[in-house]
Amino acid sequence: MENTDRLVRYRAFGRDIDGPAGLSLSPAPAEAAPGEVPVLRLQPDASLRVFIDENLPPLLHNVEDYPGGPKFYVWQEGEAVGVQYDRWRTRLIPGEGRIDFAELPPSGPKRVEDAGDEYGRFRFSLAMERVFLPLYALFSMPDAVALHGSAVVLNGEAFLFIGRSGAGKSTTAYEFVRRGATLLADDLIVADVARGIALGGAPTLRLWKGEGALPEAQEDRSLWRHDASKRWFRIPAERGAASAVPIAAIVMLDPDTLGGQRDVLPGLETSPQRKALTDLLGQTFDLSHGTPEWMVARFRNTARLIREYPFYHFRYVKSADGKPTHMDALYQAIVGLASK
Repeated sequence: MENTDRLVRYRAFGRDIDGPAGLSLSPAPAEAAPGEVPVLRLQPDASLRVFIDENLPPLLHNVEDYPGGPKFYVWQEGEAVGVQYDRWRTRLIPGEGRIDFAELPPSGPKRVEDAGDEYGRFRFSLAMERVFLPLYALFSMPDAVALHGSAVVLNGEAFLFIGRSGAGKSTTAYEFVRRGATLLADDLIVADVARGIALGGAPTLRLWKGEGALPEAQEDRSLWRHDASKRWFRIPAERGAASAVPIAAIVMLDPDTLGGQRDVLPGLETSPQRKALTDLLGQTFDLSHGTPEWMVARFRNTARLIREYPFYHFRYVKSADGKPTHMDALYQAIVGLASK
């Protein structure tokens, strides 16, 4: 990562962040609100330039981010947490308000797509917004839980959309933004259950769409520079909410669970708490080798989220051509909830 000597102040996941120039995060507001937490610092540390298999303690997490994607490692370093993702290694230090980072040395011949500082900054931005910053927020707050999903803001409240892979979480967020909502988070939602808020991430969306599909996007590029990749779209900062927003409801998107009954109108259904808890636990970020303390905290925070906020299923049948034909019904249902 080059140009780390010039710091820029960003705003993501509920706090101001001093980091290298060129990241895809929202700029920080001119004046911080009173009582805000101290600024988080991103700073380089050359001592981290070692690979995962060199003198590493037992791993808490060791899985592929997605099929065929980079591996994602997490381990404990005393009071800090070590994380490696893609070509970056970090040390998250919540007690000091700091994330130390380093780019790993090349493990083989330099590929064409790896060449250039600009592409390196882009890859670093992706790792920060998708992995390192949300995990810092998660590990620094004992009452937090992270959900695989997207979130939007209507009438000053956050609506959280979860669902299995392919359920349309990011597409839902984009369609809501097109209809006037504000984007709060995409890919990973960090919720502070004790304060009843969801934290705002970067104003970006990852979608299975072609180049130019979002004309309002300020940046538009393939994630991994190959045709089978999602595209990454950065929308204008004013269309995103980088601060925390009170939670209104959680909605699980359930495509193709109506038994193919295309005559059944899609709609919201309330869910019994036990089933809602099972569904929500299945969509939370979990450590593949988590400690008993981690598992208890994850269960406790998820259960509290279910007890205190409405949980709905939205069942619909996907259209044959993949177009979001259900979106008007979902939007009207959520607007109805927001107006109550």
